Amino acid sequence: MKTMTKMCAAALAGASIALVAGAASAQTAGIATAQADAAIFSAKAFDAANQQISTTYKAQLDQAAAAQTALNTQLRTLLDTNKDGQISQAEAAAAEGNGAVASQVRAAQQKAQPGIEAAQGPAIKAQAYALEQIVNKYDPALRAVVAAKKISIVLAPNAIQYAPPATDITRDIIAEIDRTTTTVPIALFGASAAAASAWLTWPSLLVSSSVRSCVFSAVCAAAA
Repeated sequence: MKTMTKMCAAALAGASIALVAGAASAQTAGIATAQADAAIFSAKAFDAANQQISTTYKAQLDQAAAAQTALNTQLRTLLDTNKDGQISQAEAAAAEGNGAVASQVRAAQQKAQPGIEAAQGPAIKAQAYALEQIVNKYDPALRAVVAAKKISIVLAPNAIQYAPPATDITRDIIAEIDRTTTTVPIALFGASAAAASAWLTWPSLLVSSSVRSCVFSAVCAAAA
């Protein structure tokens, strides 16, 4: 899949580590941890957006799923030489070493992929817009929790070797996001197609392919 959102890994990483002035907590000595990505992806507004997207763009998602299934069937016919319904590593390696089969695989993928991506596009753009709005709610939620708990420093869990469970405020941040933001719109209201395209390809805010895959799978699961 291509770039799908204005939210980026930098936005999540930047939100993961915050230094905020405040009095020390007796329980955590003023230090807490939080998982920004977990808080954002666990927000009720994100789940609600995925449900809405799966309904609004059901026809396109069904079309993409059907095209992907057809492609998978075609590739299985080419690669599953022992006809057991699975493609083993040995079969994949054999196909890669067979120029004719490899060419057929590439041709099938190149023919099907543009249509699959085009069908997925509206849902991906809608999800990108919804996700960006939830990302923007993270920092205010973090600061609200920090102020309420009198925390001085918030670190990403991978920045430390050990911390007791009491230091993790991720659930508190999720609760604050849920309290302030129950839903978010999924459409760029009033935006032209060119403006939406420019928004999606903003170079300073690109999301990684692993996050794109993870996030879009939530819509596919909702549509299933």
